[in-house]
Amino acid sequence: RLPTLVQTRLVQSFENSHVLRSVVSSNERVTSDAHLETEIRSFEYSAATSEVVVSLSVKLINDRNGKIVKAQVFSARAPQGSADGAAVVQGLDATLAQVMRQIIGWVGGAV
Repeated sequence: RLPTLVQTRLVQSFENSHVLRSVVSSNERVTSDAHLETEIRSFEYSAATSEVVVSLSVKLINDRNGKIVKAQVFSARAPQGSADGAAVVQGLDATLAQVMRQIIGWVGGAV
């Protein structure tokens, strides 16, 4: 299951994009046409390469028949000039935002 912070950011990103009619988190009990299954592959700072890396695996699932409509891994990397904790957090946040935009565009093209 996706950690709460990333799940919350993904839900907010979809709500702000207005790509879908409605967006709910997995905590809410509603009937839907489809849902996303997501898994964090990478969410890290690499001291060896001085970059932040965010990678999420995403599957769009049809709720009517349980079949995977499509699946893809979304990734982004960004150079990180400082290993300072606050700077790394900012870098991860910006890189996560890039990945979220990729996911929204991908889902928007499928619905």
